[in-house]
Amino acid sequence: MSGFEVVGVVLGALPILISAIEGWQKGKAKVTILLRKRRYVEKLALALYTHERSLSETVKSILIGSGCKDPLRLDDDPVGYLEDAAIRDQVLDYLGEEDFDAVSRLILHSCETVKRVAMRIAGLVPTIQGPSDDLIYIIKENQDVKRKQLDLKSRVKLVFGAKELLEIIEELDRTINSLSRLIHQISSNRQALGLRTSKSALRIAKSLRRAHESASNLYSAIFHAWRGECHEGHETRLFLEDRIPDNRSCRSVNTSLAFPLVFSTIPSEKKRVWHETVVKVLYDEEDGLNTSHSVTFTITRAEPPRPQIDPVDNICAVINTASHIAFVLTKQHKIGKMIARGPGLAISAPSTKRSLKELFSIQPDRRRGAATIPLKFRMLLAFRLASNLLQLFQTHWLPNAWSHGMVFFPVTAAAHQGSNPDIDFSRPFISTPFTKCIAQLPPQPKSEPREALLELGILLLEIWHEETLETHFSLGKTPTGYYERLPLAVEWLDEMSNPPPKFYAKAASHCITGMIGGEGRLGSWDDNDFWNAVCGDIIEPLRGNCKMWR
Repeated sequence: MSGFEVVGVVLGALPILISAIEGWQKGKAKVTILLRKRRYVEKLALALYTHERSLSETVKSILIGSGCKDPLRLDDDPVGYLEDAAIRDQVLDYLGEEDFDAVSRLILHSCETVKRVAMRIAGLVPTIQGPSDDLIYIIKENQDVKRKQLDLKSRVKLVFGAKELLEIIEELDRTINSLSRLIHQISSNRQALGLRTSKSALRIAKSLRRAHESASNLYSAIFHAWRGECHEGHETRLFLEDRIPDNRSCRSVNTSLAFPLVFSTIPSEKKRVWHETVVKVLYDEEDGLNTSHSVTFTITRAEPPRPQIDPVDNICAVINTASHIAFVLTKQHKIGKMIARGPGLAISAPSTKRSLKELFSIQPDRRRGAATIPLKFRMLLAFRLASNLLQLFQTHWLPNAWSHGMVFFPVTAAAHQGSNPDIDFSRPFISTPFTKCIAQLPPQPKSEPREALLELGILLLEIWHEETLETHFSLGKTPTGYYERLPLAVEWLDEMSNPPPKFYAKAASHCITGMIGGEGRLGSWDDNDFWNAVCGDIIEPLRGNCKMWR
């Protein structure tokens, strides 16, 4: 049990100890003990009560600051509430590892002091004649009795010395004062520096910056590997994944990164090439690209050989001649191939696609609460689109802001008109053409953050309501300018009919209003603080909205 989880045990045991001491005072203690010792016992009871309330409020401030749900549950069930691993992870994200460790150490010290008090009170546990410092057992044996109703008066006996009483009182005060000062400093420093973004958002931003760089390099590598004169044109389908590892993986710099996609020729080709695969991103220590070196190093320790990686100059030629291969993106930003240890190319039949715009045109039976896209997949789609905004912005994968016409789903068989039994909603993708007439890689596209966020916010509303902005407002002509679309988006956001969930609405609001990181002035795409704020204000709420399905 970690230091922070121990605080639940301490908060659960303190009321029992306080009730025991108060009950002892009201009983025979008034007659049998000296006045001075009685005052010491009164001071101990007050110190324990102050320690309990201060510890409880300090922990609540941490829970509130970290965004934990229902922090008031701490009063009713401190042990059970703080045993929740999700609560612990949120607190760790908020405090950071160093501050979390410091807080845990102080809480453990508090626990040892409370155990010391318990060892001086005999009769806390009916089945044990003497004292016990097993706080969990003390709580368990008294859990069915409410505070101030404990039947301890007849069996409790205090075995303190006056000097020890004073030492314990001082230790209780010293520990809680240190903990309160530390939490106050953490909160005030963050407010002064404007660091309201959680540690989790910072790690997400770091992961997405890494994915953005790899996605840009992947496009360049595919562009140069499609340059053969074999077909009129080629297409690459890139499946949209959030590419946000869990909390433990986020802390590893070598978390693997891969891009599932489809290599194919354009649909008009008579013999269409179609191969689905995963391109793994290799890092320096993994890259075994077959290149010549002028210096040879002798390795004395036996190590497993690295797989040989050969550069790919023509994707079509490779997938037509080799079936058991795997594609990689090398550190030289080239597509490479190697012998696959597991499944390599997934050769499947070409599938058609259905755009989000087309799905919005299907009118479900609203009276029965039916939906074209199930709720689960709408929530996951919103999260993935927000994540991929940062992954793909200002790359050739996403030359413009998100729109309902850019997002597709695979249709594995002929779908009947007006129905969607064959649409795979779990695998949204974007489709990028590669034509042979383009000889050089064009410049990177540019987009304004405010426009990209506004369009994401509009798309979030469209996904939730399953209708386009134009349909909702019965517009004959699609508004194109930022200041034409903004008031419509704000009006739609404020409507009370069928409101989205809290976290979903929060993310959409930040996108549409442009209030990112507590500021109305948006940063640039190159601004790290802007990345962190987008992750904290938009991506994290959408991620939390999808916890039950991820």
